[in-house]
Amino acid sequence: MKSLIAIFLFFTSFTYSQQIKNIVLDKNTGQPLEGVSVYFNETTIGTTTDANGNFILTEKVSTNATLVISFVGYETRLFSFPEIRALKEVLLQEKA
Repeated sequence: MKSLIAIFLFFTSFTYSQQIKNIVLDKNTGQPLEGVSVYFNETTIGTTTDANGNFILTEKVSTNATLVISFVGYETRLFSFPEIRALKEVLLQEKA
């Protein structure tokens, strides 16, 4: 019985996690931005973009935190979970 419960918990942990994959680009040039901070506000879930501007986050469905995307010299963007899932790319605007 214990092994059945362990197997159930193992498979349900995958069901309740989702990946968020996206790319962060400079709005004016369309160039990818490396080293952009991407994290869920008030959580320990976060990452940075790679050399091609890509990031991947594994997010728990129960997380209601706002996704923050910030980079030095650029305007910070805030997204809800449904918003970021719908975007094909994230464009950051340089600060004036």
